[in-house]
Amino acid sequence: MKIRRRLPEATIPTAPFGAAAFLLFLLVVATGMISSPGGVGVAFRSAAEAAALPPEDANTVHVKVLSEAEALIEGRRVPRDAWRDGLRRAIVERRRPVVALYADPGAPFEAVLAMLVVSAGDPAKPESAPGIAIATRAQVQDYRKRYGRDPFEATP
Repeated sequence: MKIRRRLPEATIPTAPFGAAAFLLFLLVVATGMISSPGGVGVAFRSAAEAAALPPEDANTVHVKVLSEAEALIEGRRVPRDAWRDGLRRAIVERRRPVVALYADPGAPFEAVLAMLVVSAGDPAKPESAPGIAIATRAQVQDYRKRYGRDPFEATP
């Protein structure tokens, strides 16, 4: 009986294909995340609309985040667990509401972010989300000079 020598079989290296498939998978996942309509439905107003905060604007809801657990909504102190209800009450009668958001210098970032999420409204109904204008310190100072009061301070 004659023993045949086995010739080495040619193999295709699969490691580069695995790496390419993994990169393609990551590309598809990242593209899907970026293009999905989900998430917080925040509709920011244009710079021209948010530049001034006129006191006669009946559609503006003034919100100032004071601390981790408290905010001023239309001049009334509201604890964090009631932010959603307080904002909903302030928005309900306005035709095209704009939430003018201002953060106290001592307010933590997480509290401001939580108020942004609350301000965005129901993610299932993005068309009903109010516009959001984030007021800068310079805008608030300009408002004080023009109108003699701070729109974000508590009402007596």
